Amino acid sequence: MLVTHPGTQHSFRLAAELEHRDALMAFYTGAAFTAGGLVDSVWQGLPGRWRRILERRRIAGLSPRHLHCRVAGEIAALWRLRGGADAQQVMHRRNKCFQESIPDRALTTASAVIGFDTAAWILCGRCQEHSVPIILDQSIGHPDTKIATYKLVREQYPEWSDGIEARRCEVREAERQEHEKTSCIVAGSSFVKQTLVDQGVAPEKIRVNPYGVDCQRFRVSRHRHSGPLRFLFVGGINARKGVQLLIDAWRKLSTAGAELWLVGGASKNVLELLPDLPGLRYLGRVPNEEVAELMQQCDVFVFPSYFEGLALVILEAMACGLPVITTSASGGCDVITDGKDGWIIGPGDLTGLVDRMSYCLEHRQIVRDMGLAARATAERFTWSAYGDRWMQILAEVCG
Repeated sequence: MLVTHPGTQHSFRLAAELEHRDALMAFYTGAAFTAGGLVDSVWQGLPGRWRRILERRRIAGLSPRHLHCRVAGEIAALWRLRGGADAQQVMHRRNKCFQESIPDRALTTASAVIGFDTAAWILCGRCQEHSVPIILDQSIGHPDTKIATYKLVREQYPEWSDGIEARRCEVREAERQEHEKTSCIVAGSSFVKQTLVDQGVAPEKIRVNPYGVDCQRFRVSRHRHSGPLRFLFVGGINARKGVQLLIDAWRKLSTAGAELWLVGGASKNVLELLPDLPGLRYLGRVPNEEVAELMQQCDVFVFPSYFEGLALVILEAMACGLPVITTSASGGCDVITDGKDGWIIGPGDLTGLVDRMSYCLEHRQIVRDMGLAARATAERFTWSAYGDRWMQILAEVCG
């Protein structure tokens, strides 16, 4: 099996799971390194700041012999981004060069190829030429549905339009080719599948496989705090994640003596929009290795996103024993039973968000009980189970 992706934590876990099942021939990525190797030893000795920067490029559970990096293209892309170039244009060019760098012999000797959205359109054509099935891992909803979602956000919160941009024509065309030419599409959630179907992708071509969570790293704290009820948000502080909606909800609730912690990176423009409200704390960008500890200090996870694939942070919070308030567009419907281990509201539903948060403030013991139910749910969504489902999909595609 050949896995190709410029590099995300999700694709790393997929490669490691397939190798664990003796199903991986090679993993082509941008710039990454394996745990336990020489580069990993150097990484361990780096100052904290640099270690945190490179943490997301570290692959645990994959042997170096299966890893093929394309470092030059990754460095060039990062350099152009740092210089202020258009992000979509830079990443599209990076993904094009990455696909072209994979040798024909790697494709022709594979029983199937796995590519990732926005980084597989050229591979789809090459695999068709060699009669090799290619599977597209679709990490987020259909781009045309996202356009409609962004229109809704702009109308509700025009001042929060920072980072909301139209899809470049060449990027959109690449995605169209991926959906048309791929043998099978694996979606991270039912929400993603529905957006694809709504935009004309054949439903029989799509399989849903929710992601996993490390329940050893993300776990329930033995010592729950007894102070004010704490709500936590972790993610990009931007419009798509629904932070502006969450702040509006907090304006209605901030007199209750509770706390709302916002964790994640924010642009300068967004920082100026964050109000000074009682109980509201902006903690900024936090290293991924410290997220679990923050979750263990809170009571409820709030993630009112307008558009996702399946937000891994939802499962991470549930593994830490936090019930989750999220939207039907976050992928949460595949892992949350409404009213049992969390709540599902509609995207942009301010009244629903306020009602659920108010309920948590008034029923703290029920919140704790729901948190234990959330942990039990998370334990079913392991990375091992994710890998098992992938093996079933591969067996089906490869015949």
